[in-house]
Amino acid sequence: MSALLAPVINMTTSAVIAAHTPSEVTAKGANINPFDGVKPDPSWLGDNFTTQWKIALGGVWFLFILGSAFFLLKAVSRLRHFKNAKNPQKAEAAKGEVIGTSLMTGGIIIVPAIFGFILNAVNG
Repeated sequence: MSALLAPVINMTTSAVIAAHTPSEVTAKGANINPFDGVKPDPSWLGDNFTTQWKIALGGVWFLFILGSAFFLLKAVSRLRHFKNAKNPQKAEAAKGEVIGTSLMTGGIIIVPAIFGFILNAVNG
């Protein structure tokens, strides 16, 4: 088995780079950026695609908000149940669950604001 892997193990980094790099890039010192000036542009898919993906993304975001709200309500009801049952150990665990699901719900709701802030910061 090791005899089969010996050629692979003995390959040097420069041999791997030379085997997988175009000759003109290595000859010019690898300072060429083939993606210079290339930006993502979904307009070739049409205006209908642009509006549809925004609607789909909003729908998925809404489903995540509904799911997290469900888990938050479930955690709050468990906390209330354990407090009414005078079970402090389980109530403490349920309190931690309420805090966690609250953070999850808040995080899901604030994601678009964070995403918009990052896009504005990057685009100037």
